[in-house]
Amino acid sequence: MNTLSPIEFDQTISAHDAMGAVEAEGAIAIHNFLPEDLRQEALRELRQETMYTDFTPDGAKVERHQNLSQYGFAYGRHWQTQIPNMESPPKSIHGIAQHIADFVNSADNATWNPNEIMGHEYQTGQFIQGHRDYKSALGFVAVATLDGIQQFNVETDGGETAQVFMRPGTITLMRGYQGEAGKERPYHWVEPATSRRLAISLRHMANLKHLGWE
Repeated sequence: MNTLSPIEFDQTISAHDAMGAVEAEGAIAIHNFLPEDLRQEALRELRQETMYTDFTPDGAKVERHQNLSQYGFAYGRHWQTQIPNMESPPKSIHGIAQHIADFVNSADNATWNPNEIMGHEYQTGQFIQGHRDYKSALGFVAVATLDGIQQFNVETDGGETAQVFMRPGTITLMRGYQGEAGKERPYHWVEPATSRRLAISLRHMANLKHLGWE
């Protein structure tokens, strides 16, 4: 295992060590995690997707500026599985989500069943202010950068503020909601992009249960 900083690792880290670090620190980054051919194919598909703007609404607690697309995700199933009331992801985007979820679930005692993929586009100058991820995002949250570079900041459990440059092939893994007795979701933010960045995020959203996904 090659440790680049307290929360940064390269692709040689085992799932056991990676998820142990997520539990200990709240968030980590793994560089060069994505298979290059899959990253390139997913990047081509995400570039063609129609996105909607998600700018700060009146009264919002978190200021944010980005463009988004949303897909359902049938973990462990064929990429063409029909998802009630949600759009199915393109094949390679499904493949990246499957690759990440398989890695997480190969760790000891990890049981994560993500059901939502979000596509993200940060144009130059776009960002998200400091926040904790949704309380309805259960277990873990994963973000995979397909193109571009952007600075990710997180307050670790040790009380330090750590910075990571997310670049093509990097994934960040964070604790999601662990229940009232679990550890807190990490406080984090993304600096203004210096160039266009494309990414996908993966969650198990409890509020999608009404769509038939547990």
